[in-house]
Amino acid sequence: MHRTFRKPWHTALVVAGLALSHAALAAPPTLSCNSNASTLNTGYNLATNGILPDGSPDAHWEVSEMQPPAGIVQPPPATVNWGPAYVGNLVPVAWAASPFGNANWISREGASVDKTSPTGDWYYRYQFYLDPAVTPSTFALSMNFNSDNSVAEVYVNGVAQSGQTTGLPQPGGYTGMGYASAQAASTLLNHNWQTGLNTLVVQIQSGANYEGFMAQMVANAVCDSTPQINVSKTTPSTTIVAGATIDYTIVVSNVGTAAATNVAVSDPLPAGFSSATWSCVATGGAVCSPSGSGGITDTITSLPVGSKATYTLHGVVSNSPPSSIVNTASVTPPGGAVCAPSGSAPPCTSSASVPPPPPQVSFTKTANVASASPGGTVRYTLTLRNTGSVSANGTVVSDPLPTGAASMSWTCSASGTSCPAASGSGALSQTIASLPTGAIVTYTVTAILSNSAVVGSTVTNTASATPPGGGTCAPGNTASPCSASAVTTVASTVQAGNDAGVVTAGSSSTAVPNVLANDSNLGSSNPSLAAVTLTQLSSTHAGIVLNTGTGAVTVGASVPAGNYTLSYRVCDRAPTPNCATATVSITVTGAGGAGGGGSGITGIPTLGEWGLILLSSLLLGFGMRARRNTGH
Repeated sequence: MHRTFRKPWHTALVVAGLALSHAALAAPPTLSCNSNASTLNTGYNLATNGILPDGSPDAHWEVSEMQPPAGIVQPPPATVNWGPAYVGNLVPVAWAASPFGNANWISREGASVDKTSPTGDWYYRYQFYLDPAVTPSTFALSMNFNSDNSVAEVYVNGVAQSGQTTGLPQPGGYTGMGYASAQAASTLLNHNWQTGLNTLVVQIQSGANYEGFMAQMVANAVCDSTPQINVSKTTPSTTIVAGATIDYTIVVSNVGTAAATNVAVSDPLPAGFSSATWSCVATGGAVCSPSGSGGITDTITSLPVGSKATYTLHGVVSNSPPSSIVNTASVTPPGGAVCAPSGSAPPCTSSASVPPPPPQVSFTKTANVASASPGGTVRYTLTLRNTGSVSANGTVVSDPLPTGAASMSWTCSASGTSCPAASGSGALSQTIASLPTGAIVTYTVTAILSNSAVVGSTVTNTASATPPGGGTCAPGNTASPCSASAVTTVASTVQAGNDAGVVTAGSSSTAVPNVLANDSNLGSSNPSLAAVTLTQLSSTHAGIVLNTGTGAVTVGASVPAGNYTLSYRVCDRAPTPNCATATVSITVTGAGGAGGGGSGITGIPTLGEWGLILLSSLLLGFGMRARRNTGH
């Protein structure tokens, strides 16, 4: 079911409803030989022998406050608070309609504004007195029930019954489908009753969002001295697989006060089985055939009071089975006996069904890029596949606008089915009306990142697919919704790389043909000047210039040998430009190929060894002439 958060219990409306309901709760009834057999039904209206109005509190059933989901079977805590159980089907699209004319669903949330509930355990309690004229060992209570999500245990005067009867626990735990008509169950409670006050407690395990319980609780005619035959048929199987085995348990018991003989048992194989074998174990003095093949056709020659015959039927599923299999056992006791708990005339019947498996889908999401710039585009591909064996009609696909994205638009394509709409804009929310086995629906979602998206942050886009009716996700068969995410890093639009060039002094030349050659924009290298703008920021010599129209760095003829630098900025042309800066290193060499000292001043010529000797001779000759001229 869909998950929501439950509102607090203690609203004024709920408190008022609880107070009124406690005041209206009737005293525990007394069951005797002449009691109305329907008194213990949920939602029972004694005045009309029908059902109480929706929203009204049950006359005798109470329900505990929610207990944290411990995931174990245990009696209610001694300190548990009991409140009213309200009548009504809270989820008519999922909960089975009551098949009983004198019973209906009850739940704790019936009078609350918020009728949802979280995952947890609930305990339903019914208290009654057993008339001293009734022998407790002959008293039996038949319980035919549905629940959301499952009945984990039933306690009679504090004693768990699952080890003493059949039909308990109802399979599924917190995720079972006990609310569906196909998952209705039954059990016979014929242990631990006592004269005087009796307490019946039913433990429910329920996942969000709803919890509830419905049962026809019928007591046997405890003072009737005739055989009363109860038949119960159950199966733990929840799916049908060709060639696999489905096991059924059929329990035939005498809950009356007189023995029965020659009770005929019939359980023919329904369509969908290729073969079967069965066995029988009798207790309490009952006598049945030990085994057989095919459908069950047997006679219980002796069925004393309190005894039972338990049949186990192993059916092999055919190679082409139907989507569901319903199997009915029929028991015909001899004349004078009746069927329990209804008291109707034979044959007494019980059915068990194996429903089709729940829908199963796979759901994936990918992005075309790992990073994008503010204002950039990311395309996501959402792929929904029906990987199960039944249709998943009504699967809901959702892809909300993620934080960091300014807008979204989408298109849809399909194989084996059709799209609800070919395209749309904004958040994606579509219900796939028809999704047969093997069908594929693909959404292409185009997201535009916000211009204000912070460089270095991430944009996480999470989409989900929710199959109907408790459907699951593949692989892993996990609970829905089936979620898939794609993460995109917000990156700068522009990247700039440093450059270097060498030229010879004395003539105008180009040191770097285009500074954009090792720059990038939107992930593309060497962007064109149509996509970006260039700005010179500084130069260590006025003769070294960046041509912002071509990207070239030129050196004038007047620039002496030396080492120089020029810095520039490159920006994209988005509404909110993204920029980067870089440096160009330039070496201007002299005519002989040697550069200066890096200050931009012309280098001083140097002399070799012979040049120094010649210079020394000239200086010496000039000195001697000067001395002669002075008369020394």
